[in-house]
Amino acid sequence: MTTNIRITTESDPAFIVKVFASRFQRLNNNDKGKNQLLSLNGCFAFSFTDGQSLSIRAQRITNGLKEIHLIRGVASWARLVFYIDNNKPESRPSIKGLLRHPLLALKVGNIMDDSQINLKDAATEFWALACSRLAKEFDEEYGKSELNGFPHSLMIRTSDTGKQIILPENVVPDDTEMTVEGSEKCMIDLFTGSSILVQEALTGKIKVNGSTRQIAEFSRINLALMTDINSLLRQP
Repeated sequence: MTTNIRITTESDPAFIVKVFASRFQRLNNNDKGKNQLLSLNGCFAFSFTDGQSLSIRAQRITNGLKEIHLIRGVASWARLVFYIDNNKPESRPSIKGLLRHPLLALKVGNIMDDSQINLKDAATEFWALACSRLAKEFDEEYGKSELNGFPHSLMIRTSDTGKQIILPENVVPDDTEMTVEGSEKCMIDLFTGSSILVQEALTGKIKVNGSTRQIAEFSRINLALMTDINSLLRQP
């Protein structure tokens, strides 16, 4: 029997809840990610040094349905709590409840591991979602499709691994309108919805080259896709 996964949140979800819900929905849209979510059973929470926190309950509702529910705050029912330092994202989190629930901790860790993500695939998916969203917005408002400030082309550079990705692929490097550069980890976080362009640029983690209007519109779409679960739903 096929088991479907339903991602749900509290009413009027907090920003961090939207971000994680989008992340889980993206996992649910590919076979490997869905299998990881299907194997996940239990209650856990994340607490960040910037004051944000959320709790997640993964449970089977019926034989054909599994629900992953997210709410703000660290709930009393959380069996594990992952404490994460925002200033040191690559450091290992401290985990409350690890000795009692090691298997759950391992499964959560696998789901949150970005090391298997291909940057080019993530960036291409982001670009497709961004263009689709923009086309819909401006078709509804103006009766036509246009980017209206969003860069028509983008160059992505990784400062530590020397990768260069151009979107769309048929654009030559000298003709790209906007460039973003940072470590491969920062680029993956940006294009998978785990970080905000403006915030990363202000802290010096990402360098951006483009017009003010292009950067503003890219940032708006970046933020919208981070928190818009419906944009990630696979259409039947």
